[in-house]
Amino acid sequence: WFIKNDVNVDDNILIKISLDDDISGKGYNYGVDTIGIFSRLLLISPSTDPDDKPLIWYSGERGKEIKWSMEGHTDSNIHIYVSKDNGKTYSLRITPKGGIDSSSSPFLWNIPIDSSVFKAGDYGKNDDIKIKIKTINNPSVVYSGSEEPITIQSQLKHIFPASGTVYIGMSQNIRWDTRGDVNTVDIRYDKFGQGIFSGKVNDEPVTNVDSFVWDPVSCPLDTRIRIRVESADNEGENAGYIKIDSGDIISKGHLEITSPNSTNLDENAVIAGDTFRIKWIVNGGQGKSEEYDLGDLNIYYLSKDIIPITTISCYKDSHYDWAVPPNAYKEIPNLDSRIKIEQDMDTTIDNISSEIGRAHV
Repeated sequence: WFIKNDVNVDDNILIKISLDDDISGKGYNYGVDTIGIFSRLLLISPSTDPDDKPLIWYSGERGKEIKWSMEGHTDSNIHIYVSKDNGKTYSLRITPKGGIDSSSSPFLWNIPIDSSVFKAGDYGKNDDIKIKIKTINNPSVVYSGSEEPITIQSQLKHIFPASGTVYIGMSQNIRWDTRGDVNTVDIRYDKFGQGIFSGKVNDEPVTNVDSFVWDPVSCPLDTRIRIRVESADNEGENAGYIKIDSGDIISKGHLEITSPNSTNLDENAVIAGDTFRIKWIVNGGQGKSEEYDLGDLNIYYLSKDIIPITTISCYKDSHYDWAVPPNAYKEIPNLDSRIKIEQDMDTTIDNISSEIGRAHV
């Protein structure tokens, strides 16, 4: 018996067999038991075939299609459930409270950005996802479940900085967005595009709060680096499969003049004809040693003209005793003056002091 779609759905049906030419009206018989005829749900995607190509979905992805067909008539809405333990339980309902119309296939599921589709020990990657659809009126009879393998994997997105410059010895805030379940992260850097990421930003895995302050920046000077943030939740062969890399970032040196400063005004201003000690810090105190060598530094006196003072080899925290010209005050009438220091080979690495008042006798 091929049950057509227009057969009324009922769970209290008797089968009657009768003679086609029964004149007496007694040539018939009913079955002893009632039977039920129900609508039929069939999940199409994800499929019911365990040999179909595995699906890989990612936390935060939108519009993943769940498709089904419905045969027979029903007034019942349906619900869609997700199992995160290979079909043992279906604790996550992804349809609204009242369900959705059984004819509304496909349903577009936005994969949660939180940890709700993961279980303990998944480390941000769950290979045990299954989907089940069932009617609200007859959920134990009219349903269909997926068998096609499904994986949902966490993501790290939108790393900052993604390009640009970092400065040796300074602090750099690194930020990213987490989608899914990543509890701890490692942050590393790669040099010259080698793809090794052997440079350490953090010594030990840190709690994932979507940011980390690299303080101080300690990668080699004048180097093209890339920063990687990766999950540290898992070890062994599956470690590091959840990660994000920046684009190329250039590391540069940093100079900071500590004297003169804002106190060198009025009665404390630089004295023409006197000796004044100019002080600076190189690379936040890391200096020029080994891979942080800035080479030579140029020092200038800024008035209405740029007046070179000297060129000096770069050290860690250094100084220069400047013999202030006796006529310096004549060169800057009614102007404030400053000191500038810059790297000889890369003049974009520089620093200018605060105003020091007029040099005067």
